[in-house]
Amino acid sequence: MIDALAYLTQVYPLAFTILVVGCASAVVLAILVLLATAIFGPTPGPGHNAQRVLELLARALSDMWGNE
Repeated sequence: MIDALAYLTQVYPLAFTILVVGCASAVVLAILVLLATAIFGPTPGPGHNAQRVLELLARALSDMWGNE
């Protein structure tokens, strides 16, 4: 797989850049949608999971940066 990525970066640098930027943009968009759902979602009551979404988002971000 590393050889394939090295080949892609050497032969198709623009395609690789578009792939990386597209994936990073999708991740950022997904995080923003989760955050917006947690903040602007339905009012608390049965099935309300805004607190859980925020906890999962905080845990994912702390795991990503290696914090405990």
